[in-house]
Amino acid sequence: MEPCKQEIQAYKSLENLQGTIIPIFFGQGFFNGLDALVISEVKGITLHDLARGNFDVHQEELKMHLEKALCAFDRHKAVYWDAKPDNFLFCADNIPEKSKVMVVDLEQVEFPRDLQPWHHTINSGSVGNLMSKFKDGQHPNRPPSPAGPCYQPGVEDEERRSETFGL
Repeated sequence: MEPCKQEIQAYKSLENLQGTIIPIFFGQGFFNGLDALVISEVKGITLHDLARGNFDVHQEELKMHLEKALCAFDRHKAVYWDAKPDNFLFCADNIPEKSKVMVVDLEQVEFPRDLQPWHHTINSGSVGNLMSKFKDGQHPNRPPSPAGPCYQPGVEDEERRSETFGL
């Protein structure tokens, strides 16, 4: 499926998350001759920029909001494959309970027909990964994690793959 069509399908399938977890989808159009989606404005800051800025955000609060957003995807049997800091916006509110995280860029959301138990670990595992990247952004010179390398799909480095599996 074309990325634009896949993203439109994701917005339609996640319709009741619009305005709370994902932007509101208004329709499709064209901009400079390219397909474009018309979505609501999200007043927030990406996790990438939040980590590098001088903002007072408690990590546990951020983690809770990320879990809430990605658990909503789980409830809709959706797998979000593009969990990177630029795709998550922290929307702060003067009332902390009204703060939230919104997810953008839905072109890599899938709705597996044969949902396996491990599919849920994609969304829940993304929370830890995003928090690690957030901490790296806050403290770019911190020592690396003591965890060893892991297999990464698409990595062509055979030597690294062998080390990963202890071969």
